[in-house]
Amino acid sequence: MRWPAGLDPEDFLSGYWQQQPLRLDSALPDVPDLLDGDDLAGLACEDEVESRLVITQPDGTWEVRHGPFRETDFAGLGERGWTLLVQDVDKHIAEVAAVLESFAFLPRWRLDDVMVSYAAPGGSVGPHIDSYDVFLLQGIGTRHWSIDPAPADVSLESGVPLRLLRNFSPRTRFDLATGDVLYLPPGVAHHGVADVPGMTWSIGLRAPSAGDLLRELARILDEEPATARYADPGLSPDEVAGAGLGQPAVRRALHLLGTSQQVTEDVAARCLGCAVTRVKTWLRPEASTAVPDPEEVLARLTGGARCQPHPWSRFAWFRDRAGAWLFADGEAWRLRDADGEFAPALAAAAGFGLRQLGGPDRAGALAAVISALIGQGSLEWVDDDRETEALEDQT
Repeated sequence: MRWPAGLDPEDFLSGYWQQQPLRLDSALPDVPDLLDGDDLAGLACEDEVESRLVITQPDGTWEVRHGPFRETDFAGLGERGWTLLVQDVDKHIAEVAAVLESFAFLPRWRLDDVMVSYAAPGGSVGPHIDSYDVFLLQGIGTRHWSIDPAPADVSLESGVPLRLLRNFSPRTRFDLATGDVLYLPPGVAHHGVADVPGMTWSIGLRAPSAGDLLRELARILDEEPATARYADPGLSPDEVAGAGLGQPAVRRALHLLGTSQQVTEDVAARCLGCAVTRVKTWLRPEASTAVPDPEEVLARLTGGARCQPHPWSRFAWFRDRAGAWLFADGEAWRLRDADGEFAPALAAAAGFGLRQLGGPDRAGALAAVISALIGQGSLEWVDDDRETEALEDQT
């Protein structure tokens, strides 16, 4: 990421992040060459790829079609007023995934995906609001964005297959050329329209909702044998009214929902870690048909083999005084005491070998976790990769 004079990542986080939009001229000038419209259309024809077409009809109505598509689906679109959008392009093209490294000034677990769109002239998805941060990188072509940083009316159009704002009153316009980046915080109303055939890369940030965290909390509490239950000691005859819920009963439920005695920092970390690493069902790595036992894992690591995260997997970790939590694809593992310091190695995108795990003794203590991660598909062996330095360390 190229930063303009007088602005660096620290300044961005303190002055712009989740506060106000920012245009960065020529921030990523080389990225747009990684992908063209034909590449994107090819992806949209694949079964495992999430894609859609947004078409503005001549009468101003909107149409949305969902993929996978066939080549013939693109032939009759015309020369104006349509946009092809493909989600999670970073999961399918390694060079696109590498673009996320340009955003290393943000927590890795916050980076969600790279959506890429191709728009014909006049192509758009309408005025809307995102509930998460987004960086809009202009690929080939140009695009102008109309912005309302603080919309007073967020009501939506009815009878439209998109979440479009009923009343959009832009206050600012940004014209983006190839390599330019526009940062938008959550809640900013925006409307992008292509001037010429062009592509936009949307780097989206993951932001779990309260509902996401509460669903994880419910799952965690259900697994706890000592989870508190509704209780009503001192039940009075005044409360007995058939199927009626009395005010005392509702207050007891409210107290229980507060779970003040159960939601510790440890539980909150598990809720957040599982929520931000949970992947879409169709992107979840396929479970291994041959799960190695811990002894086999240790033998392979000792022999110089390396592991790395599956390209579609999401990892995170949390350190505390008792060790660490390791999160992968919505699941959690407790690493105790000294093992906790190796959580970053297990979650590293570059992978790990014996040396990164602190040698054979420490690797042995972690082998069961590694075996489980390989079993669920979150980790995979690096083919024919031998960690020569680790071997030398053992001789």
